[in-house]
Amino acid sequence: MFHEMKKYLFFSFLSLLAYLLVAPLRGGYITLLGLTGFPLSLLAGCVFLFFLTLFILNKFSNKMSKKGILLAVLSGILILELPIRATIPFNTSLTSLPDSIFKVLAVVIAYGVFKIKNIFCKIAVAILFFASCLWFSYYGYHYYVHKLNYDTFTGKMELTPTTSLNAVGFQNDSNENFYFSNIDCTYLVLDFWISSCGVCFKMFPEVQRVYERYNNEHIQVYGIFARDEKREETPANGTEMLRERGYTFSSLSIDREDPILKEMSVTAFPTVLIFDKEKTIVFRGSILQAEKFLEKAFSL
Repeated sequence: MFHEMKKYLFFSFLSLLAYLLVAPLRGGYITLLGLTGFPLSLLAGCVFLFFLTLFILNKFSNKMSKKGILLAVLSGILILELPIRATIPFNTSLTSLPDSIFKVLAVVIAYGVFKIKNIFCKIAVAILFFASCLWFSYYGYHYYVHKLNYDTFTGKMELTPTTSLNAVGFQNDSNENFYFSNIDCTYLVLDFWISSCGVCFKMFPEVQRVYERYNNEHIQVYGIFARDEKREETPANGTEMLRERGYTFSSLSIDREDPILKEMSVTAFPTVLIFDKEKTIVFRGSILQAEKFLEKAFSL
């Protein structure tokens, strides 16, 4: 009995080790196969844990309880997951939740594949699971995070601010008011950002790419610096930060406390808004989803 318990503990240790080896991928410092951060961690973790579980079951199931092996492998994952999630606010852990769920599923699906007798059914279930992992890693996770951040999966929406965008005075580098009433284009793309937002700066290369690809008489792309006047930030500061980093897209500014921001549902940064000809908001979300919106709009 004690000998079996040692084996179960060893299986837990193996799954914990696999979990810890994959965990650094969550940080986003490694890019592999076009994936980084949680999507890469999810895919790599599912592969490791799926085949680790199958290996243990094939090697020891004739000598030990199959359910015991399943619980041992699951406990190696959950021994860290459960205490961490119990000690931090639920909302702050939502971005990593799919990563954890898929890793648990990898173990459970591997157990199910082992139990299935028909070889073709085994292969079909495994293929279906890994196809789901691939889709979620490359596409689904981005939709999921977009929903968390902007309350919409794709960003497509129709919202007309009670104050016309044409009447809103943004500021140029000279602190002079700039109005979009003189801008006549099919779509107006505004990227709202603040100086203390690391994600904003991380997304600037994407904003620049959209600017270089789309900025013309039909589409106008602007970075909107939401300045903090309590910190004595000026409109010129925003442009300086962009130009110092080599970005050339147009830059305007607005007071971060301006009520029009809330009216336009700009409550977090970065937020990208796309307005149509009538100055109706037709998109709210990230620059990555905004580019997909433009691709679809101009492919029709």
